[in-house]
Amino acid sequence: MVTTINNQGVQFIMHRANELKEVQLEISSNCQAGCMECSRWKMLDGKQIPNPNVKFGAAGNMSIDLIKETFDRKILPVFEFIALDGNYGDSLIHPQSLEIIEHLLLTFGDRKNPALKTNVPVHIEINSNGGYHNKDYWYELGKLFAKHRELNGDRESSVCFGIDGTDNETHDKYRRNVVYDKVIEHAEQFIKGGGRAEWKYLEFDHNVHQTDEARKIAKEMGFKKFFVKRSRWVDAALREIVEQKQTGDSSGTTIQGAKLGKKAGATYSRIPKAKKDFVKKVEQQVSKYKDYFNEVPISCYWRNQKRIQIEYDGAVWQCCHFPPVYSVDMRPDNQRGKWELEKAKEYDYYRATYGNDWNNLNKHNLVNILEHPYFDSIERSWSHTTKDKIEPRLSRCVEKCAITTKALTKDKRERL
Repeated sequence: MVTTINNQGVQFIMHRANELKEVQLEISSNCQAGCMECSRWKMLDGKQIPNPNVKFGAAGNMSIDLIKETFDRKILPVFEFIALDGNYGDSLIHPQSLEIIEHLLLTFGDRKNPALKTNVPVHIEINSNGGYHNKDYWYELGKLFAKHRELNGDRESSVCFGIDGTDNETHDKYRRNVVYDKVIEHAEQFIKGGGRAEWKYLEFDHNVHQTDEARKIAKEMGFKKFFVKRSRWVDAALREIVEQKQTGDSSGTTIQGAKLGKKAGATYSRIPKAKKDFVKKVEQQVSKYKDYFNEVPISCYWRNQKRIQIEYDGAVWQCCHFPPVYSVDMRPDNQRGKWELEKAKEYDYYRATYGNDWNNLNKHNLVNILEHPYFDSIERSWSHTTKDKIEPRLSRCVEKCAITTKALTKDKRERL
């Protein structure tokens, strides 16, 4: 195994499967929602179309056999946490999702497994819009969580419902095709079945006035935590500070959604006006460097957590921020903003050097994938600049893991 030195002088060894502790797992690319910022959509000629680089339908569902082969205690003896989330789909929409959750919690998560080498119970967090399936499904899911808590002592596993308002009209503005009333009914059934629920709230100008009311409803319903997801604000603030001020291009500072079926198109600011003080906090950090994106040190959160991303198609990545941008965007240049075009060039070296499918679980096992030189290459890039010809630094790494803004990216989850 190659040993490398990161840009802060700390020596470490690249991921090994027997040391891996966390995975963000996306078991399906499918979703009924039409959220404007989701990577499953692309804007083309003013229309919102399905991302041509993503497979949907049956081809968008991960094989349950692959999940069982990968999540095996003989391979992952110290593993502790699964985030069922991703870039494209809502994982519980998978037709075998209850069976998959049962395997992850009660088979892979069995505390009596002889291959187990950790005292920490498997903890799973499922992020969902909660607007599909029927009430019976959500009740049965709650029962699975309760059984895992009883048998294996886990008290942290939860479903994190994404609810961005307190009425159907407000909630539907961003999270299109998701009915607020139905989500609330499903959350009630999940909690009734014994599940532990959290409420994730995305703030926009059109719903910031309902945040306190949403928190109040969450507490009355029995949600365990409530939080405003602000980690997405950091890269939005960076784009406002650097992109808009330096290039005059504001394409990365807003969310643009075209008409989708009967749903009207709209443009939203990534950060609500009421939260613009957050931009000032980020700007204070950025001002410490003459060339922020090339000078600020990077400390990879996922690397430090011993965490990886596994996509619906079996692709393994160092984090969730890379899959949507590693693939070549098929749209003409005039359909994309200046910022997006400039940053996309940074991936050319890695595509040319490593190609595709080297990281796919359908072709290679997890142990061998994690030893691939690509991961070393990315880590070495943190000591380089975005202009380097070999192993260029990636702006995405700066947006998400610069040491100056890491404290600002952590979502503050309020216990209710």
